[in-house]
Amino acid sequence: MRCQSTASFRTKIIGLGVVSSAVALVLACAAFIFYDISTMRKYMVRNLVNQADILAMSSGSALGFFDKEFATKTLAGLGADPDIIAAILYDREGNVFANYQRQGHRLELPPPPKNFFPVFTGDTLEVSRPVLFGGQKVGTILLVESTEILQSRLKNYVLISFLVFVSSLIPAMLISSWLIRKIIQPLMALAKTASHVSESADYSVRAEKFSDDELGQFIETFNSMLDLIQKRDSQLQGVRDHLEDMVHKRTKELAEQAQELLKAKEAAEAASTAKSTFLANMSHELRTPLNTILGFSQLLARDRNVTPEQRKKIAIINRSGEHLLSLLNDVLDISKIDAGRTDVRHTAFNLCTVLDTIKEMVISQVAAKKLKFEMFISDDTPVYIKTDQGKLREVLINLLNNAIKYTDQGVISLEVSSSCPGRLTFRVSDTGRGIPETQINRIFEPFVQEKESERAGSGVGLGLAIAKRFVRMLGGDIHVESPVGEGSVFAFDICYEPASQDEIIEKKSTQKVLGIKPGQPRYKILIVEDMEENRLLLRQFLEGIGFTEIAEAEDGKQAVEMVSSFRPDLIWMDIRMPVMDGLEATRRIRKMDAYLGRIPIIALTAHAFEDEKDNILAAGCDDLVRKPFREEEIVDVMARFLGVEFMYQQDGKKTGAETPDTKSGTDVPDISGLASMISNGLEAEERNALSEAALLLDAKKCLEIISRAGNSELESAVRAMVENFRFEELYQLAKPEK
Repeated sequence: MRCQSTASFRTKIIGLGVVSSAVALVLACAAFIFYDISTMRKYMVRNLVNQADILAMSSGSALGFFDKEFATKTLAGLGADPDIIAAILYDREGNVFANYQRQGHRLELPPPPKNFFPVFTGDTLEVSRPVLFGGQKVGTILLVESTEILQSRLKNYVLISFLVFVSSLIPAMLISSWLIRKIIQPLMALAKTASHVSESADYSVRAEKFSDDELGQFIETFNSMLDLIQKRDSQLQGVRDHLEDMVHKRTKELAEQAQELLKAKEAAEAASTAKSTFLANMSHELRTPLNTILGFSQLLARDRNVTPEQRKKIAIINRSGEHLLSLLNDVLDISKIDAGRTDVRHTAFNLCTVLDTIKEMVISQVAAKKLKFEMFISDDTPVYIKTDQGKLREVLINLLNNAIKYTDQGVISLEVSSSCPGRLTFRVSDTGRGIPETQINRIFEPFVQEKESERAGSGVGLGLAIAKRFVRMLGGDIHVESPVGEGSVFAFDICYEPASQDEIIEKKSTQKVLGIKPGQPRYKILIVEDMEENRLLLRQFLEGIGFTEIAEAEDGKQAVEMVSSFRPDLIWMDIRMPVMDGLEATRRIRKMDAYLGRIPIIALTAHAFEDEKDNILAAGCDDLVRKPFREEEIVDVMARFLGVEFMYQQDGKKTGAETPDTKSGTDVPDISGLASMISNGLEAEERNALSEAALLLDAKKCLEIISRAGNSELESAVRAMVENFRFEELYQLAKPEK
């Protein structure tokens, strides 16, 4: 195969002609030899049969008269034929009666043949005939003839055929070579032309035409192909030159764009850094005064000397601060999500308990609008699960608040099911007016609100944006169906891990602390805070629950100097301070652990980003509390790190320290009764004015309108609503029916 593939085309053609001639000669010689040998064999058989018949006739009387001598002499007469080497005469029983064997040939006498067909065996031909006497078979004659003459004839014919084959093959090769050269010459010229074109890419050359036959037509086609290639090559060269110019120009443009993108990237990174810095600063600057506002309002609420009227005003301050903190947290949530600084924190909890808590939170809003609330939990819903409880609660609360806000009558429902293990599905549906198709694709964008809504002024448009981002962080997605006039359905699914009741961490009691139990050690507390009002707030709270040995430091440097002399049992450390910040002060105090012992250091920070916690703990702080802090957070830290035990207000027992939120009085009127009082006591125009004043949070205007009604009971009820900062519920109650 390799020789065939590497041989020249001319050699292959000549070889093909020679092989064809050789095969023809071999077949002709073989046919001639076969024919002659077949003819010779037939002649030998016919001749031997004739001799056997003659001997059978002459041997019949010898067998009939049992004359062996005569029979032997008759067989001996075969000596005149040099090719017959044996003759055997058998009697009737098959016994040898007489035989003849040529001198030099001794054969074992075979048994009489069973049939009379001629048989070629090796180097002999055997022919048998019946011997008749008086018309009856009296024996059998067998003649054996040598086939040496046949073999000699075959050898001669093979030799003659070989000589004829060789003598004929040489002229055939010469003739084939001459004929092939006439065919190969144009092909070689064509191949040379194609090779030149391939090596030099010169499509202007043309192959020479030698004849007008099929080969000539092939050469014409080849030349036509070169014409087309030459034209296309010229066109491609023009296009190539044009593309090179374009590529050069585009490369230059891309280089310029790359420089611009690099500058834009640097600007974006700088903007992102500035945004993070701004958010951190804004968080600190807003949370710090909020800490003071909410903290002192809590302290005032604990004061037994505060009158009920003053307590109502304190509740208004507290509600307003909480509302402002909620808005601040929404903005920071979006910012932290966009910056990738929000993590999913999986904890085990009782899902049914969480859902019941959410139901209690929204039921008053539902009742204020005279709506119906339904909650369905399918049987396949697990009770104990593990996921981010806080994010799930916020998503559900945002969706339910939206449903209540945009529904004027009908039903708000929450459905929970588990379509498959590891996934929970939630559906919040309402019978509100729906969302226009032009706005439905934008409702999950930050700061986007329904423009046509009467309530477009409430909120900042972050609830759904936060909900969608939280759902995706929990491994699911949220979808909405909201045909105009048919209500809305917000459905989302999340991933969860199964949990058991043993994994649930019981939430600490939120009962109010009355003080330290008797018999507790006198603990020394060091407050490190640069703002005097924050030091005063924390000091008064700690003194109010029984801590008497409290020292203060205005910055980290003072704190480090006071640690050795004051020897505090616990340090409250603000992080952002002049002179020396809380992180550096903590590092220096930790270097004193060897001779002072490890003093618990609790960071106080107004930073909102979670990664700040890692930096704070890495500096040596044992825990942190974010501003604005809650009373229960301070108490929990003191109990964990000092082991101090507190006395708590017992369930159902009232004290002078109760706030309006926890007392069981009737300051806030029943919602359903108040709705009836407003409907019957005010005209449509007055109700409309009251609803507008409530929407604008104008307390003075609300009280002026209600005082003109001349209904002291109604005036008292509305005043309680205003003083408790329940303008949204008042707006829903006062809004005229359409």
